Amino acid sequence: MVFARSQGYIFGFLQRVLISPLYEEADRQLVRDAFIVRFADLLALDRAKTAQLTVSSLWNDVPRLLKVISSDIMGQYLFVKALFDFVLRTPSTATGSEGTAFPMEYHDIFIELMCQVRPDTVYDHIRSNDGFDADRALEVCRKYGLVKPMAYLLEKRGDADQALDILMEEFNRMVCHYLVSQRDEASTEEYEKTLHATTDTARLVMDFCQRVGMKMDQPSREKMWLRVLEFMLSAIKSTDATCGDSRKSDLRILCVDLLKCMTGHVDLLVFLKLILEDPAYRHGKFGELRDLLLGIVDAYSYETILLSSTRNLLYRDIHNQIDRKKKSASKAISVSNDTCKICDMSLRIASYSDDKEKTHLAVFRCGHAFHTVCLKNLQSTPSKSEKEPPRAFRCPECKHP
Repeated sequence: MVFARSQGYIFGFLQRVLISPLYEEADRQLVRDAFIVRFADLLALDRAKTAQLTVSSLWNDVPRLLKVISSDIMGQYLFVKALFDFVLRTPSTATGSEGTAFPMEYHDIFIELMCQVRPDTVYDHIRSNDGFDADRALEVCRKYGLVKPMAYLLEKRGDADQALDILMEEFNRMVCHYLVSQRDEASTEEYEKTLHATTDTARLVMDFCQRVGMKMDQPSREKMWLRVLEFMLSAIKSTDATCGDSRKSDLRILCVDLLKCMTGHVDLLVFLKLILEDPAYRHGKFGELRDLLLGIVDAYSYETILLSSTRNLLYRDIHNQIDRKKKSASKAISVSNDTCKICDMSLRIASYSDDKEKTHLAVFRCGHAFHTVCLKNLQSTPSKSEKEPPRAFRCPECKHP
C-alpha cells in the first residue's frame, strides 16, 4: 500500500511539473531529462501512466526513449502499444487537435516491433488501422517473412499478381514440408503441425482468389484459379509417390475444397477437362473427386433447369404486362366532362375552332379531358411533341395518370 501511494506520488509530481504553468521551462526541461534517464524504471512502475505522460509532455522524444530500452525489444513493443492505445482512446491529447491519428512515424515503428514480437497480430492490425506508410510496412513484412500481411498490402495496392505469387510460393513451401512429414518415419506431432499449416495456407489462397476474382474479367479469373488447381494436382501426384501406406493424402481433401470454391467462378467444363486430362485421373479413377464431380454436374444441371424456368417465368410475366397495357391502351375511354376544368371553355369547340392550340385534347383514363395547351400551361413538364399530350402528366382533377 505504501508502494502504491509512493508510486502515485511520483507520477502525480511529474505530471504537475510537466503540465502546470507555475513552473518555469528550465524546471520542466530538467524533469524531462530526468524522465528520459530513469525511463526504464518508470516503465517498470507503471507502463500506462508512463505512456500517458509521454504523450502529454514528451511526445517528440519517443525515439530517444526507445533508445534507452533498445536492448529490450518486448519492452519497446509494449511501450509503443501503450502509446497507440492511449492515443486511440484520446486522439486530441497528442497534438491538441480533435481526431488526430497516431503519427505515421511512430506507427511504422510500432508495426516493425510487432513483426518481431507478435507477428501473428500484424495482419489484423494493418487490416483494421490506417495512418501507416503502406510501402514501409510492406518492406518490413518482407524483411521478417510475413506472407499474409504482404499479400494483403499488395492486394490493397492493386498488385494482385504479385500477391498471388507470394501466396503460391508460401503454399509450395508448406507442401514441401508436408511431403517430408508424410513419411512413416515422421512423428505424428510433426505431421499434424505441417498439415495444419498447409491447410491454413491453402485456405488463404482460396479466400484470396475468391476475393480478387470478383474484380477480374472471366479469362483472368479462370487463369488464376486454374493455376492454383494445376499446382494442387501436381502436389497430389507428388504425395502419391511419397505417401506411406499408413497415412492417407490429405491434399485430396484440400483439392475437393478448392473445386468447391471454384464452382461459380470458373466454367464447369474448363476445370472438369483439366481434371480428366490429368494423368492421375485419365483412366477414370477419380478417387475422392468422383463424388464431388458428380455433385457438381448435378448442381450444374439443376442450376440450368432453374435458370431456364426463371427465364420462362420472366418472359411470361413481361408478356402478360405488355398484353394488359395493349388492351388498356386500345380500350375506348368515355369523357365525363364537357368543359375543360382549367379554362372552363367547352371541349366541343376543339373540332371546329380556329385556335389551333385549342384543337388538341388530352383525355386521361379516369375520363377527365382537358385542352392540351391548358395542361402545358398548368404543368411544368414539357411535352415531347406538340401534337400529343405528355406522358408524364397526371390528371389535375383526380391525379390519375
